[in-house]
Amino acid sequence: MQWDRVCSESGGDVKDLKYIIRAQIVNHGTLKIVFQAILNKYERDHKKKSLGPWKKRIVVSHQKDPKELYAILGSPNGSGAAFMLINHKKRLGGARVINKVEIFVPEGNFEVGREQEEWHVMLLFHIVDASRA
Repeated sequence: MQWDRVCSESGGDVKDLKYIIRAQIVNHGTLKIVFQAILNKYERDHKKKSLGPWKKRIVVSHQKDPKELYAILGSPNGSGAAFMLINHKKRLGGARVINKVEIFVPEGNFEVGREQEEWHVMLLFHIVDASRA
């Protein structure tokens, strides 16, 4: 696991893993799921469906948007993050889960639709101990 190697080289603790980022996603399967999750979230909230850089990010959480979060975790880019937590429980100090994902793009703004446009979407997964989820 790359995180383990980085921690060993820098004197860090592998159990301190708090985030996983998936940068500049171009996988159409993931984009389709992410955009649909955003559309579903905003259909409930009756808000604008605009995605932008960090200050205009969209947050999908276990507490407020469980169906959308689980859909993103089941996407090609989300499942790798979940798979890593499942398969490295012992090294990470016990069961860890993803309780939130922040969705943003590196630059610009765009209206989210059903189209699978390549906007280099970024996903920041937040990791917590399973007991705190």
